[in-house]
Amino acid sequence: MRAKLFLNISVFILIVGALFTVSVFVLPSVRTPQTFTTFGPNTAYGNSTYTISGYFLPPIASGTQISLTLSDFTPNSISLSFFPSDPNSVAPIGPPLIYDSNVAGPIFHVVVVSTGDQPYGIYISSLNRTRYTLAVSSTWTLFYPLRGYLPVGFFLVLLGVVGAAHFSQSKKREEEYDRVMKEVRSRKD
Repeated sequence: MRAKLFLNISVFILIVGALFTVSVFVLPSVRTPQTFTTFGPNTAYGNSTYTISGYFLPPIASGTQISLTLSDFTPNSISLSFFPSDPNSVAPIGPPLIYDSNVAGPIFHVVVVSTGDQPYGIYISSLNRTRYTLAVSSTWTLFYPLRGYLPVGFFLVLLGVVGAAHFSQSKKREEEYDRVMKEVRSRKD
C-alpha cells in the first residue's frame, strides 16, 4: 500500500507543477494599474555626500503613459534619469527618455509614453544626500519576478510524471503480490 500513497503524492506534485508552470506563463502577462512610491537617497557614492539611487520598473506596454513625480527635495540638488532598462537589472540599454540634471522644485512631475514593451529604470543622483520622495504610476504586472521560476515548474512536472509512472507500476506489482499471496493462503487452507 506504500506505492499507492507515493502514487497519490506523485500525482499531487504533478498537478501542483502543472498549475505552477501555467501560472508562471499567465500571471506575468496580467497588467494592472500600479503606483510605486519610495523615499531616498539609498546609497552614498563612496565617502562623499553624493548619492545614486536606482529603481527598476517591470515591462510596461508600448504606448502606455508613465507618470513620474519627485517631491520633498531641495531645488537644484537632484538629477533624474529615466531610461529603457535591461530585463534583469537597472542597467540602461538605450538613451534616456528623460534626463534632467538640475531638477527645480519643490515638485517635479512629468508624464512619459513608453516607447516599447520593455522594463525601465530610474537613476536619481542627489547632492548633499538630499532627501526626496519618488512616485511612479503606470500599468505593469506585479508578477514579473515569477518568470524566473519556470524551471521549478518544469522540474515539478517532470518529478510528478516520473513518480507517477514508477509508483503506478509499483502499485500494480504490490496488487499482484497481494493477489498471489491470498491465492497461496487459500490453497493452504
